[in-house]
Amino acid sequence: MEDIRKPLVTKNSHLNEAIECLRQSPHYLWIILCTKFTSFAAFSVIAVCASLYLTKVQHFSEREAGLIFASFGLAIGFYSVCLSNLAKIWGIRNTMVLGNAMGCIGYILVLILKNKYQQFASILIFLMFAISINLTNTKLGIKYYTYPKSRSLAYTLYFIVFFVAAGFASGGVDLLYSLYDEDEELYQVIFSFGLGLYVATLILSLFLREIDLENIEDIEVTFIMPSKEAIKLKRFWKFVVFVSLMLVIKSVYFHLSGTLPIYMDRAMENGKHFGLMMVIHQIILLIATPICTYLVFYMDKYSIIVLGTFFTAASTMVLYYDSSYVGITIMIIILSIGESIYAPRLIDYTIEVAPQGAEAIFLGIVAITNSLPLIITGVTGGLLMGNYCTEDGPKDQCNCVWGWVSGYSLAAVFILLVFRKFIEDKPIS
Repeated sequence: MEDIRKPLVTKNSHLNEAIECLRQSPHYLWIILCTKFTSFAAFSVIAVCASLYLTKVQHFSEREAGLIFASFGLAIGFYSVCLSNLAKIWGIRNTMVLGNAMGCIGYILVLILKNKYQQFASILIFLMFAISINLTNTKLGIKYYTYPKSRSLAYTLYFIVFFVAAGFASGGVDLLYSLYDEDEELYQVIFSFGLGLYVATLILSLFLREIDLENIEDIEVTFIMPSKEAIKLKRFWKFVVFVSLMLVIKSVYFHLSGTLPIYMDRAMENGKHFGLMMVIHQIILLIATPICTYLVFYMDKYSIIVLGTFFTAASTMVLYYDSSYVGITIMIIILSIGESIYAPRLIDYTIEVAPQGAEAIFLGIVAITNSLPLIITGVTGGLLMGNYCTEDGPKDQCNCVWGWVSGYSLAAVFILLVFRKFIEDKPIS
């Protein structure tokens, strides 16, 4: 047992040992991965169609739609941080059941309510609560249900599921756009699709169990570091700075669902196939993520993150020079490689630097990289589209949108690299 608990962090570690260790994980690991698939697919359904639904059906302006997108990110970030310790106190199963029940309620209200402000409130209160619970606790579940030696591999698998779920939802939405006219009926079908996914997630979460393989002998007396103690640590504030920079870089990813659909609709002929572009994105991620996992044998986690974020930040510059489907495809390839490199290692790094008892707090903070970037995306996307690519205005400056996106994200990567010694923290031994 002593050997199985050694982390996979050195060049001499063997992949086949990690795979064998992963196979020894209980079946709850596979349940948590299934809940990740269905819950993130449910979120992706509304994320992919939200920008067009808000502007074309609910008739919000670009800036209003951008602010709504931003409020979604703010809500998820708020819930993620405030409820980060809930699973430690109430149990991961009960917490997941609560979150997924809220997701079901949210989609039901969106389907039955017709007032756009009531729909917005239902999404903000119920659906954003649900996704925040799932973002934090599925990651915590991976830690509970794996040994350290296989954990990097497990988080790689986690992100593969993450990518497949987004691709599944994007492909489904794209298919529905092809089958239905773009009116209220189309979005009723799309939201019903999301509801079905959340019902499946709720059922799956009922089969989870409270167990921590790494500390199984202490499962009844788990130490929980109070938040007021965690914030006194220098390590905590260095991590907050690190996550703050990651928020800026991660916003590039959300421009794919928040800005790209409107951009394609306005700047390109036959620009409706944004869902297909997202499917291509997820397929590349699915292929590249396992390959990029080999970097953990040769580089430390922070270096891997810097490398991956550079690819992500630089990717949108392609659209500044080529706004065709070819340009979008090249941009997606580069961005996908970047995401494949750094996204799984972001959780690895978090687990490594989190003090004992504060893992859930640190995971709650890093979970906001899947939510608060929506604020940056919403605000910048709304402003840039309103200034350079309006619905009725000239389209010759639409490419400037992507020049600005690449510029501000590359600046964040530069800070990560240049100020590394002040931002990076070493793993807890």
